[in-house]
Amino acid sequence: MSDRRGEGRVTQPRPGKLQHVKDIVIATLIVLASTAFVLAGLCLSVMMFRDTRQTLRLWHAGKVAKGRRTCVWTETMPGVQGTTIETPFHTVEFTAEGRTVQLKEGCGRFDLKEGEAVTVYYAPGQPEKATARPPSRVRACARCALYSVMPLVLIVLGIEISYFYWV
Repeated sequence: MSDRRGEGRVTQPRPGKLQHVKDIVIATLIVLASTAFVLAGLCLSVMMFRDTRQTLRLWHAGKVAKGRRTCVWTETMPGVQGTTIETPFHTVEFTAEGRTVQLKEGCGRFDLKEGEAVTVYYAPGQPEKATARPPSRVRACARCALYSVMPLVLIVLGIEISYFYWV
């Protein structure tokens, strides 16, 4: 006679030590990745707010000088799927506190010409911290809001990664 006691049941093999080590390694990597996303998001957020605050300070509490564009150029970077991204830059020379200062910055406009007169906003006592971008509270707030979305996405992504792993 045959013994039929175990025929209808499906038994799962017990996980060995290797499976437990693998689970621990995966869990550790998930926690590290989610923490990295959250920290990157927080750092990016702080950097963007500091930059926007500094620009607003230059516009509203800094000194003003007249300058002249000495050079206008574009830098080309590779984009996705074989496209290129062109970014306009300019160099502005201005005199502040008895010395000539050169300012190099991205300007965002392609219609600039060399030799044009521009208004430069600089920090008192630190003319190296300057901008030739015209004041625009709307642009500054929009830039701050836009760049706040990117860190928030990274933070939420980091939290979601860890949440969905543990659930």
